[in-house]
Amino acid sequence: MKFNIRTNGRPVDVACVERALLAVDPAAMIDLDGLNGVLRVSTYLDGAGLQGLVTDAGFSVPLGDVELLPSDCCGGCSG
Repeated sequence: MKFNIRTNGRPVDVACVERALLAVDPAAMIDLDGLNGVLRVSTYLDGAGLQGLVTDAGFSVPLGDVELLPSDCCGGCSG
């Protein structure tokens, strides 16, 4: 699943969050879109799990700032 996590202009230690995320989901991806103030995350975690992980990693974020993005799967690979 893909998520955008609003940072609301607050600084975030992306490397710290990335380490915590990769510890539970080695295939996850994360980056910071500084222009739009969002962390972009791809993971198998659900929104609540991701919110808890990010908060535990030192970036306290309310669940309302974790936005699940619509799927962009075309179904072509049967996955």
